[in-house]
Amino acid sequence: MSQINVNTIANIAGTQNKGVLQVVSATKVDIFTTASATMVDITGLTVTLTPRSTDSKVLILSQCQTSVDTNGYESRIQLVRAISGGATTNIAINTDTTRKNSMSQITTNNYEMSHISAFHLDSPSTTSAITYHLEASSDATICINRKGNNTDLGGTSNITAMEIQG
Repeated sequence: MSQINVNTIANIAGTQNKGVLQVVSATKVDIFTTASATMVDITGLTVTLTPRSTDSKVLILSQCQTSVDTNGYESRIQLVRAISGGATTNIAINTDTTRKNSMSQITTNNYEMSHISAFHLDSPSTTSAITYHLEASSDATICINRKGNNTDLGGTSNITAMEIQG
């Protein structure tokens, strides 16, 4: 078996090519529900990575299949970050003063699921372990991966984090 070890790969001009250094992902295929009006962790939608450099960026791609059990209520999802087990920070936050969550969808038909997604480029400036996860809330019951009117599985949700070389 052969092995090639290099420190960097440079282009023809002699400058270093930048790219993706690592990828971590979690996919949720089971059902999650909560009637909490405040944000709670969505089980199974958590990833952790340790950047190689403080100038690395982290691209987070996330999507949830959501529904609520009552027409006209909002599904709220937020992307949060914790560095080395520290306090969580809501990132990718919108600027609406009444809704301090990353993503939301008002449901007009509780029998249908909505696709809520977010893409965020984070600049954590650390080489400590970073945990990214999704949280959910609603003033009704929010359902992840199923319709609001039954318990049948109906979707999958996921979160992916990619370290981009700085």
